[in-house]
Amino acid sequence: MHLPNLKPLLLLLSLLPSAVLTAQENAVNTRFRVIAWKNGDPNEVAYLNGGQPVRITGINHTLRSPFFKYSGNGALPLYDPAQVTADGELPEPIAVAKLAPGVKRPLILLVPAEEPGAKPPYRAVVFEEDPAKFPFGSFMFQNFSPQNVAADMSGETFVVKPGSESRVIKTPAEAHHLRLALEDRSNEEWRKIYDNFFPNYQNRRTVFFIFQTTENSTPRIQLRSLLESEAAWDAALDPERENKPGSENP
Repeated sequence: MHLPNLKPLLLLLSLLPSAVLTAQENAVNTRFRVIAWKNGDPNEVAYLNGGQPVRITGINHTLRSPFFKYSGNGALPLYDPAQVTADGELPEPIAVAKLAPGVKRPLILLVPAEEPGAKPPYRAVVFEEDPAKFPFGSFMFQNFSPQNVAADMSGETFVVKPGSESRVIKTPAEAHHLRLALEDRSNEEWRKIYDNFFPNYQNRRTVFFIFQTTENSTPRIQLRSLLESEAAWDAALDPERENKPGSENP
């Protein structure tokens, strides 16, 4: 009797536990919110949760969307709702948000791609907004530009490095003088780019987005602030308000 070569099968079976473990490690079960870098760009997106399409509408740059449930792979594709059809055919995503299992309350920031016609047309930036890591009465700095950014917050100086690094500054409840500067490598100095005052209250928090965008073919560092009150956070977490308003099945 001729016995088949079992080595390939045994090798495949030996890989299955690690593959299953990797899939479990990459799986997330979370509730997220969405905001746009530019108002209404995009105005709405759709995603799949348990195989069912969910539509998020009314996306803007000053108010976060309601919380939306998601369970699945850590790479969450976002689609143009107009291209999601009833026959199950899925288009190319307009953005892919990478949701790490350790991020409890992710906020997805959608930024238009710098190059016209780029695919995907939006960059999805994800960061943590759980109060345990971003408490009320504090400022958070998120530097998504390719340059080091120096900050001075009422005398407290620090450097926010490129990438998705976050810096949380807990401050007294008073007006704070914020100054930002870019590292000028031509003369090893810092070039001031921002100078303003921001109030701070114990029941509010402010996140600063630092991005490099392109205007008229010229790179430009931009800063945007986003304020949230503790009352707004509590209302958003209310299950009675989940996915309402601004959501519907496409």
